[in-house]
Amino acid sequence: MSFSGFKFFDTTEVASVRELGTLRGHLTGVSAATIAPDGRTLVSIKPQQGLRFWDLPTLREVAGVTMPATGEWLRFAPDGHTLAVGLIDGAIRLFKAP
Repeated sequence: MSFSGFKFFDTTEVASVRELGTLRGHLTGVSAATIAPDGRTLVSIKPQQGLRFWDLPTLREVAGVTMPATGEWLRFAPDGHTLAVGLIDGAIRLFKAP
């Protein structure tokens, strides 16, 4: 089975869920993802591949960050500019979103 990206859906209306597109960049599935409070940026993480920042209106990757350890979870701060990443070793790393 090959991996061609992960599909992104609009589920705001349960009766009319629609596919928005496919985000391509990770070589295999992601372990976590989060959307910025403004709804314009999605961040995904995959072990051994790091973070990927996506522009949702265009569904394009805008930045990538190599991680020092495997990330387990992601959360944006309410300001939408700071991203907290929980690592498997128990550390929490903070990043500025592009």
